[in-house]
Amino acid sequence: MNNKFHKTSSLSRSAARLAAVQALYQIEESNISAENAIEEFLSYRIGKGLGENNNYQKVDTEYFSLIVTGVSVQLSQLDNELEKCISVNWNINRLGPLMHSLLRAGIFELLNRPDIPVKVVISEYIELSHDFFDSKDSAFVNAVLDCVSKMLKSDTNPKVRGLNGFSQTKQ
Repeated sequence: MNNKFHKTSSLSRSAARLAAVQALYQIEESNISAENAIEEFLSYRIGKGLGENNNYQKVDTEYFSLIVTGVSVQLSQLDNELEKCISVNWNINRLGPLMHSLLRAGIFELLNRPDIPVKVVISEYIELSHDFFDSKDSAFVNAVLDCVSKMLKSDTNPKVRGLNGFSQTKQ
């Protein structure tokens, strides 16, 4: 594989994750549908940046749509996985909407994308968390996603790591 293509593809996936977290946050805060959020991002944000280095010009739009749609469809399952990995002294409702959106997206990828190494998914969402939060919150993201990945690894349920209906979409 051409190294330049791989790097561009990787960057466009990272940009898709960022846009997806932002869209999920918008859905949470504005109570709009996933379809409307996707349409708004595709029409008014993605590809409409200022200058060559704008990340919105490099977004893998299919992957962006996959994450936003997938999180919306699997919301209760994702929250169930999240609740298993937060402290007994914590309630999922204490999470802010941005943190909640970021964790849901990360858990969605862990559950549905066996073609992407777990370490890559966790690393991507830790990097995203640095854009929004301090290092303490980034450590929380790491701990939660690591917990989910370990549960999936030990789970004998066949609906784990890619058999939830979203894994056959674009890699």
